[in-house]
Amino acid sequence: MRNKIKINNIKKHFSLLHIIGIVLGMVIGFLFWYISGRYSDNIFRNNIVIILTWGILSGYFVFDIINSMRKNRKEEECKSNKK
Repeated sequence: MRNKIKINNIKKHFSLLHIIGIVLGMVIGFLFWYISGRYSDNIFRNNIVIILTWGILSGYFVFDIINSMRKNRKEEECKSNKK
């Protein structure tokens, strides 16, 4: 029973758009590290863990905003169709 609640909670917070955002953020973070940060003297640029974490969080939050905008638009369309 508890596992079912945990799985539903995870499904609630991670849609397909969130997963796409996380993967896209990881790819962009890795490319940023590979191109400009690998041999940099700056500790935040040359540490791949920090860059990938930043990319994952950025991708998740950007796609979360997009997902919430889509949900709001669908709700408004449903309300306007009912009237």
